[in-house]
Amino acid sequence: MFDPSLFENPDNLRRVRAWLNDPMPNVVTGPLITDYTIAVDQRGLLRLVGQVSGHPRLGDTWLTTSPVWQLPDTGKHARSSGHWYQLADMRRIPDSVDGSERSRLIYGHCLTHEQASAHLDILSENMSNASPGDRT
Repeated sequence: MFDPSLFENPDNLRRVRAWLNDPMPNVVTGPLITDYTIAVDQRGLLRLVGQVSGHPRLGDTWLTTSPVWQLPDTGKHARSSGHWYQLADMRRIPDSVDGSERSRLIYGHCLTHEQASAHLDILSENMSNASPGDRT
């Protein structure tokens, strides 16, 4: 479930609509994320978690991105609040967790590309329906 406070501020709505509609460049040369998962945070927003290289501020490190707003069908790129990312080598999500608290914490909030795309479709629909008088 999405945090409804995201939809209450007209400035947030404008920013999110812009991120949802930001056209993917012909060539994405942004940071590369490998060994990644797509996680749902406490507000119901998607984030990439993985090893990044070539990040303009952070360099090469393990990170959690700002919210992801676009995940094109190719599965090779993602648009976060800050960057277009190149994606490679998604971490395999186990078919089921082994019952340990650690695996539930790690994999209980992870999505496949298809699930993440469906999640973004719901967000986009919610944005279209939020504050009808404020559409940009």
